[in-house]
Amino acid sequence: MNKSIELIVLDVDNTLFDWVNYYTPAMEGLLARVSEVTGIDVAQLTAEAKTVFSDLGSIEHPFLIQRLPSVLKHYDQDEQKILSEVVAPGRDAFLETASKYLSAYPTVIEGLEALKNKIGAPVVALTDAPRYVAMWKMNKLNMLSYFDSVYGLADPTPPKTKCGNKLLVDTEIAKKHLTGYSFGFKGHFRVLPNHFEKPNPEGFKMILDQYKVKDPKNVVWVGDNLKKDMLLGNKLGVQSFWAKYGVLEDAGLYARLAKFSPEENIAKHSSTDTVYSKADLKYKTLNRFVELMDYLT
Repeated sequence: MNKSIELIVLDVDNTLFDWVNYYTPAMEGLLARVSEVTGIDVAQLTAEAKTVFSDLGSIEHPFLIQRLPSVLKHYDQDEQKILSEVVAPGRDAFLETASKYLSAYPTVIEGLEALKNKIGAPVVALTDAPRYVAMWKMNKLNMLSYFDSVYGLADPTPPKTKCGNKLLVDTEIAKKHLTGYSFGFKGHFRVLPNHFEKPNPEGFKMILDQYKVKDPKNVVWVGDNLKKDMLLGNKLGVQSFWAKYGVLEDAGLYARLAKFSPEENIAKHSSTDTVYSKADLKYKTLNRFVELMDYLT
């Protein structure tokens, strides 16, 4: 055990798994299925999705379909038909595609095992994704058990019917979102206000307080985004490690994502920059997640 390490904090998207490579085709599958069911042109649905995501300030919103204007118009606000005829198959299409592409980066599970067994310090996830959505992905990847805590932003708000007296969401799904469902996670989880989005240091400071960290220099922080993650680490004086392997370098994939995602949301969930004032930032570079162990042992 490395007793000099008090705490290990990990970013989630594009640090533990390739978010862009999974989310882009999954959303494309969802929109294609909605188009197939309703006959609405997929280009129109894609444009509307981009507007909805922009209005919500988040691209990871599981209630997209029932917010699309053309879908609401197509079903004349009939909530039962919306939920059964298009939301359910659209959600199924997303999940079917996600199951093909959502996978941990090479050496991540190996690295998490090593952190638990060889370092012994608490391992915490800090993400700018909604808490529920982040834990859903981590659960799918069978990695929640490696974490002691998960900190994420506010969970998505389920939409309501036009009259406003009923949620336009499947009952069981609504319950999970409204009751803080945690996928059987036995650790601690915390929902942060949206203005705590990185590089705001307040969320990280809450983690340091929770674990009563004596010296930030004994804290390890891993993230993929230089402008957000490494800048944050430098602000707090923790040991910062840049997950270079998580940088988006596929221009074609970026272009596909940009069709339905506003630019500000892409910046929130992916790192596309390989150079950022390196003279002003202090960090060590990881080409594979497990390389972290080379520094810690």
